[in-house]
Amino acid sequence: MLFTRSLIERFRLKNNRLPASREELRAFVVGQDARLARPFDLAMSDGWGATVEYREEQGGFVLRSLGSDRAEGGRGTALDLVLSAHPRDLAKYEKLSAEKSSEEKRDLYLEMADALDVTLQVRSIDYDRAGWEPADLPMEELLDRLWKRGERSATIEMLSSDSGFQRGLLRFLLSFVSKSTSFKKMVVQALGEAGSGRRGRGGLGEVDTRIIIDERNDAVIDHLRALLASKDAPPSVAIFYGAAHMADFEKTLREEYGMEPREAIWSTAMSVDEWSVKRLDEQVEKTAKQLAAAESDPAASDEAAKKALGLRDRLERLKSRAEAKRAAQDAK
Repeated sequence: MLFTRSLIERFRLKNNRLPASREELRAFVVGQDARLARPFDLAMSDGWGATVEYREEQGGFVLRSLGSDRAEGGRGTALDLVLSAHPRDLAKYEKLSAEKSSEEKRDLYLEMADALDVTLQVRSIDYDRAGWEPADLPMEELLDRLWKRGERSATIEMLSSDSGFQRGLLRFLLSFVSKSTSFKKMVVQALGEAGSGRRGRGGLGEVDTRIIIDERNDAVIDHLRALLASKDAPPSVAIFYGAAHMADFEKTLREEYGMEPREAIWSTAMSVDEWSVKRLDEQVEKTAKQLAAAESDPAASDEAAKKALGLRDRLERLKSRAEAKRAAQDAK
């Protein structure tokens, strides 16, 4: 209920009113971040499978579960659970939220995506689909694990901190590198290392690697075990996660389920093209000459034919890159 209350308060701050219904609140939440669809549905269902009631009341709101008997009143597990927020409570929350500067309210993830000239994942993928199961650890769980072990993670602290100074400093640095080729190249190289399966992946330290990759992977595998052991186990399961997580997943699936990789398909999420139009044109001309020479060889062997095929493919890709870069320059 506390999670749901925070979402209701977020809706009120955004719209200057309370949601008229549970459906309106859900539409707002999913519109902000589709990954919250499943957590929201779980939060609006009590421990006995009944829907948690939401209603406006005297300028505030009430969330209520009727307990195991699904009737008003009762004792023990049948006791009603009620969480209410009256106008004075909402006004206090609004005052505390208003004290945060507009800098802190800006979306840091969106700014990072903008600096890399890519689309934010949560704005591009529909997580509100049948069959999708959230298996990640929430930020609160990650912070709690670090606190209990007396450890610190610079990455987790930066992403979870409300410190205007930390976020302001990161935004200041982003303003210098935004959309720069060198910055994108650095990130691409770091992500490439992250997918290599080595310790300290992607420049992460030992604590960051364990908490951000290993322990989150363990949570996914635990969820997978429970899903496959259930009566309604699906005929197939896909794990949707970043490349840095896959090496560990592969190891577990090999050892525990005897699986073997069948194929790997890579799609381009982000690319860096440092070559100028002039250099691309030079490479097009050079490759075209090499292809002409390979195709004119009267005694062409299978190896030569294979080489010509590769040159033809390279030539087409170079031409495409040159045309795209020329069009981008013309657009400016």
